[in-house]
Amino acid sequence: SAQTLNILRAFSSGGYADISRLQAWNLDFVEQTPEGSKYRMFAQKVDESLRFMKAIGLDTQGPAFTKVNFFTAHECLNLPFEEALTRNDSTSGRHYGCSAHMLWLGEKTKDKDGSHMEFIEGLGN
Repeated sequence: SAQTLNILRAFSSGGYADISRLQAWNLDFVEQTPEGSKYRMFAQKVDESLRFMKAIGLDTQGPAFTKVNFFTAHECLNLPFEEALTRNDSTSGRHYGCSAHMLWLGEKTKDKDGSHMEFIEGLGN
Protein backbone atom coordinates (compact mmCIF):
# COMPACT_ATOMS: atom_id res chain seq x y z
CA SER A 1 0.00 0.00 0.00
CA ALA A 2 2.78 2.43 0.91
CA GLN A 3 4.57 1.76 -2.38
CA THR A 4 1.38 2.36 -4.36
CA LEU A 5 0.77 5.66 -2.56
CA ASN A 6 4.38 6.69 -3.15
CA ILE A 7 4.01 6.01 -6.88
CA LEU A 8 0.78 8.02 -6.98
CA ARG A 9 2.49 10.89 -5.14
CA ALA A 10 5.39 10.80 -7.60
CA PHE A 11 3.02 10.85 -10.58
CA SER A 12 0.88 13.63 -9.13
CA SER A 13 3.88 15.85 -8.42
CA GLY A 14 5.91 14.86 -11.48
CA GLY A 15 3.72 16.37 -14.17
CA TYR A 16 1.10 13.67 -14.73
CA ALA A 17 -1.52 15.71 -12.91
CA ASP A 18 -1.04 18.66 -15.26
CA ILE A 19 -4.44 19.30 -16.86
CA SER A 20 -2.77 20.30 -20.12
CA ARG A 21 -1.55 16.69 -20.44
CA LEU A 22 -5.10 15.33 -20.50
CA GLN A 23 -4.70 14.02 -24.06
CA ALA A 24 -1.42 12.28 -23.14
CA TRP A 25 -2.83 10.13 -20.35
CA ASN A 26 -2.72 6.43 -21.19
CA LEU A 27 -6.07 5.40 -22.63
CA ASP A 28 -5.06 2.24 -24.48
CA PHE A 29 -7.51 0.21 -22.42
CA VAL A 30 -10.50 2.22 -23.70
CA GLU A 31 -9.19 3.16 -27.15
CA GLN A 32 -12.00 1.50 -29.13
CA THR A 33 -14.87 1.95 -26.68
CA PRO A 34 -17.73 4.45 -26.36
CA GLU A 35 -16.20 5.62 -23.08
CA GLY A 36 -12.89 6.31 -24.84
CA SER A 37 -14.71 8.43 -27.43
CA LYS A 38 -16.49 10.38 -24.69
CA TYR A 39 -13.18 10.94 -22.91
CA ARG A 40 -11.51 12.26 -26.07
CA MET A 41 -14.43 14.66 -26.65
CA PHE A 42 -14.21 15.82 -23.03
CA ALA A 43 -10.43 16.29 -23.31
CA GLN A 44 -10.89 18.41 -26.46
CA LYS A 45 -13.32 20.68 -24.59
CA VAL A 46 -10.82 21.03 -21.74
CA ASP A 47 -8.09 21.91 -24.25
CA GLU A 48 -10.35 24.58 -25.80
CA SER A 49 -11.08 25.99 -22.34
CA LEU A 50 -7.37 26.10 -21.47
CA ARG A 51 -6.58 27.94 -24.71
CA PHE A 52 -9.32 30.46 -23.89
CA MET A 53 -7.97 30.96 -20.37
CA LYS A 54 -4.47 31.56 -21.72
CA ALA A 55 -5.88 34.01 -24.28
CA ILE A 56 -7.45 36.13 -21.56
CA GLY A 57 -4.27 36.12 -19.49
CA LEU A 58 -4.79 33.40 -16.92
CA ASP A 59 -1.70 31.51 -15.77
CA THR A 60 -2.46 27.87 -16.55
CA GLN A 61 0.98 26.73 -15.37
CA GLY A 62 0.22 27.39 -11.68
CA PRO A 63 -0.46 24.70 -9.09
CA ALA A 64 -4.23 24.89 -9.58
CA PHE A 65 -3.70 23.45 -13.07
CA THR A 66 -0.64 21.26 -12.56
CA LYS A 67 -0.93 19.65 -9.12
CA VAL A 68 -3.53 17.51 -7.45
CA ASN A 69 -4.28 16.31 -3.93
CA PHE A 70 -5.59 12.81 -3.55
CA PHE A 71 -6.95 10.90 -0.62
CA THR A 72 -7.47 7.24 0.20
CA ALA A 73 -10.49 5.59 1.79
CA HIS A 74 -11.72 2.11 2.51
CA GLU A 75 -14.24 0.29 4.64
CA CYS A 76 -13.15 -0.41 8.20
CA LEU A 77 -13.85 -4.11 7.80
CA ASN A 78 -10.93 -5.94 9.44
CA LEU A 79 -10.58 -4.53 12.97
CA PRO A 80 -7.29 -6.30 13.87
CA PHE A 81 -5.74 -4.80 10.72
CA GLU A 82 -7.10 -1.32 11.48
CA GLU A 83 -6.07 -1.49 15.13
CA ALA A 84 -2.51 -2.42 14.12
CA LEU A 85 -2.38 0.70 11.93
CA THR A 86 -3.80 3.07 14.53
CA ARG A 87 -1.43 5.65 15.99
CA ASN A 88 -1.72 8.08 18.88
CA ASP A 89 -0.85 11.73 18.26
CA SER A 90 1.31 12.66 21.22
CA THR A 91 0.49 16.36 20.93
CA SER A 92 -3.30 16.06 20.85
CA GLY A 93 -3.83 12.67 22.47
CA ARG A 94 -6.14 11.67 19.59
CA HIS A 95 -5.98 8.36 17.78
CA TYR A 96 -5.73 8.21 13.99
CA GLY A 97 -6.37 5.34 11.63
CA CYS A 98 -3.28 5.35 9.43
CA SER A 99 -4.44 2.81 6.84
CA ALA A 100 -6.38 5.51 4.95
CA HIS A 101 -7.34 9.16 5.11
CA MET A 102 -10.95 8.18 5.66
CA LEU A 103 -12.26 4.95 7.08
CA TRP A 104 -15.94 4.29 6.50
CA LEU A 105 -18.61 1.90 7.66
CA GLY A 106 -20.54 -0.20 5.16
CA GLU A 107 -23.36 -2.72 5.16
CA LYS A 108 -21.33 -5.30 7.10
CA THR A 109 -20.01 -2.86 9.68
CA LYS A 110 -22.78 -0.32 10.27
CA ASP A 111 -24.27 -1.77 13.47
CA LYS A 112 -24.60 1.31 15.70
CA ASP A 113 -23.81 -0.76 18.80
CA GLY A 114 -21.03 -2.77 17.17
CA SER A 115 -17.29 -2.79 17.63
CA HIS A 116 -16.63 -1.20 14.24
CA MET A 117 -18.73 1.84 15.14
CA GLU A 118 -17.01 2.13 18.51
CA PHE A 119 -13.61 1.97 16.81
CA ILE A 120 -14.47 4.63 14.20
CA GLU A 121 -15.91 6.95 16.84
CA GLY A 122 -12.55 6.96 18.62
CA LEU A 123 -10.58 8.14 15.56
CA GLY A 124 -9.61 11.70 14.78
CA ASN A 125 -9.63 11.30 10.99
